[in-house]
Amino acid sequence: MAQAGIWAIPMPTDFPTSPQTGPHDVEIALDNRPGSLAEMGEALGRAAVSIEGGGSFVVNGQGVAHFLVADGNAARTALEAAGISVVAIREVVIQRLDQATPGQLGKLSRRMADSGVNIEVLYSDHEHRLILVVDDPAKARAVAQAWMHEHDAASILSAKPQLTENGANKEFRSKR
Repeated sequence: MAQAGIWAIPMPTDFPTSPQTGPHDVEIALDNRPGSLAEMGEALGRAAVSIEGGGSFVVNGQGVAHFLVADGNAARTALEAAGISVVAIREVVIQRLDQATPGQLGKLSRRMADSGVNIEVLYSDHEHRLILVVDDPAKARAVAQAWMHEHDAASILSAKPQLTENGANKEFRSKR
């Protein structure tokens, strides 16, 4: 599990547990032409930098990409060596939402806003977690941790064991 105050939820073991080393959002300026995204992906691949989530868009004729990587500095080095412009490397806040409950994004975003946190970039990673790039990561982490604490407690209180047709607990049966 990640250290308290670093991320809102447990992180995969391949991500370091320090805001200085990762994971990070890498903001990249791309030419709006065929092949620029391929060149970016190839540059990261040659450097063994894996993309864990993100996306790219064209805004006012300019390509803009935001990708989650374990090591922002390694990504910057690889991209700049390939002549690709890195706009920023930023900390992220990672949050899991209950996908089965409509309105989660609105509620979390409202809580962030009410705490004075501006969400500047939002996307999902390969683990279906929400990746937030915000103006105040420390405040956002506090909001995210409180959110998770409340929702973990609520899910424990509302959890009902699933039973098989003969009334046995499915979890118990699968562990035998």
